[in-house]
This record gives sequence, structure tokens and C-alpha cells, in this order.
Amino acid sequence: MDLFLFHHEEWQRKYNCSMRTNEEWYSYGQPNIPMGVYCIVVGCFFMTCSLPCVFVMIASKQLRIHSAYKMMAFLTTQQCCSLVINCFITGTMFIEGAVYCNHPYLLYFAGAAMFGLWEAQSLTCVLLAFSRLVDFWKISLIAKLFQGNRVLFWFPFPILLGLYYIFEPHPALFNSKALNWLSDPYRGMTGIPHDRTLYNGTKGIIANGTFMITTGVLNVLLIISIVWKSKDAQTSTLSKLQRCVTIQALVVCSLEFATSFTYEYMNFAKVTPALNLISIIVYQASCGIGGVIYLLFNKTIRAHLKKLLKKSNKTTAVYVVTAVNSFT
Repeated sequence: MDLFLFHHEEWQRKYNCSMRTNEEWYSYGQPNIPMGVYCIVVGCFFMTCSLPCVFVMIASKQLRIHSAYKMMAFLTTQQCCSLVINCFITGTMFIEGAVYCNHPYLLYFAGAAMFGLWEAQSLTCVLLAFSRLVDFWKISLIAKLFQGNRVLFWFPFPILLGLYYIFEPHPALFNSKALNWLSDPYRGMTGIPHDRTLYNGTKGIIANGTFMITTGVLNVLLIISIVWKSKDAQTSTLSKLQRCVTIQALVVCSLEFATSFTYEYMNFAKVTPALNLISIIVYQASCGIGGVIYLLFNKTIRAHLKKLLKKSNKTTAVYVVTAVNSFT
């Protein structure tokens, strides 16, 4: 977005769409209705799972007192915003068979937002894993920095990092022929002379590599810690906690790593269409799997969600009865 706002002439030169008509640009694309429908359907599924979890973590006073749930709600909110782009906008573009130059403003700003959201999510994951590790080993001096409302002090850092990367001059742009979001707007298009190296950004590579390593190390340490602590545990509660956190850590770590690795690999090497599709599916899963995991393995969230639903049903019933009585 930096180019568009502050170096507009350079942006027009690098992302020039005037060399073809809109119809001609569509000829470079490749409609993929099954993939488009899949993206929209899976986006609806992930949203259906994630939004109630966010609502429960924010609305429930019993959950709000725990800093981990505050951070989980913060992370899931970011992921829901990402799903709007990587599921709904992506699905629509797949069905349409669009390339960047068919919707230059929409796709440039969506790509910039997606990049910023991804980096914000990555830092939030690091903070979440670190806070859980500190809490697990009861490192009191550091743990105090994440207790209660103090955890809110950390939220501006992912937000500021995300805003910084929104201004990355070369965001990922959708290409239906390439089956993904890539930094090169003319990837796979014959007859469009351009220098691919103009769209390579080192900041994104450094950030993705750093977050991959950090998140992976923290999650591995957390898993080792839980296994180590569970040796002396006599209750089944710890065993259930061990399974729950281990599964969450493994899934989040592997999807974060796979998404970052495949995206960087695709920008610098020739890949098969199958890998392109797999990478975008993995990216969608990394943004939406959290809600699924919370509903499947987090009994606390499920229990509070059931309570809220029961209260909602009772309130609705009271309103209906009151309305009926007022007319009789």
C-alpha cells in the first residue's frame, strides 16, 4: 500500500493494467467454480465455528478473567477478518476467473490487508504460546505481565506490526490461473514482459521465517513441558488438559509453518497447480481451525456456549409469552 499512497507513479508502472482491456485480462484467468464454491462453503463453516467462540470468550465474565482467553479471543478475531479475504473474496475471484488487473484496487488493498493480518496473527500466536509456557512453569516475575487486564498491554504490538506490513509495497495479489495469491501480478501470463524480481520483498521473508521458528520452538517447549509435568499427575484432569493443549499446539504450529513455507516457496519457484491449491487450503485452515478446535476439545468454551444459548432461548420465550399475553 506504500506504493499506492506515496509513490503512485511507481505503483502504476509496476502494476500497469492499461496494456490490455478488461476482457483481455479475463482471458488470462481461469474460472474454477468447484474451488470457488469450496472456499465460500469452508469460509462459512469456519466462521460458524469461530464467531460463537469469540462471543463466548468476550461475553462470559468467568472466561474474561483469564488472560489466555482474552488473547485467544483477540487471535480468533484476527483470523475471522482473514477468512473474509482468503475464503469469501478468494472464492468469488475463483468463480469469476479473475486476475489482478480485473479488480486492481480491490485485490491490491485486500492483499495488503491479508499480509498485515497474517503478520499480526503470527505475533499474537507467539505471545499466546509464550504466555502459556510462562504460566505453566509459574515464572511469577514474567507471568505478572500477562495476568488479568495486563495482557491487554500486549495487544497493540500485533496491531502495530500488522499496520506496518499493510504498507508493504508488494502484497500478494490473486491470480485465478496461478490458483493463489502471489506477489507477481503477471505470474503465468504469456506476452506480458516484466521483471519478476521487482515484486520480491525481503521484509516478508524475514518476518515469516522468524515467526515460523519462534512459534515452532515455543509450541515444542510447551508440549515437552506438559508431558514432563504429567508424569507426576495423579488426576485424569491433567491427562485431558495434556491431550487438549497438545493437539491445539501441534495443529497451530504445523499450519503456521506450512502456510509460511509454502507461500515463500511459491513466490520463488515453479510449483504444480496441486501445491498451489494445497497451500491456499492450508492457509484457510490456519485461520479457521482454531474455532473448530475450541468447540471440539475445549469443554469450558462449550459449556459456556450452552449456557448462553439456554439464556437466549429463555429470553426469547419470555418475549414471546409477553407479546402473546399483551394481545389477549
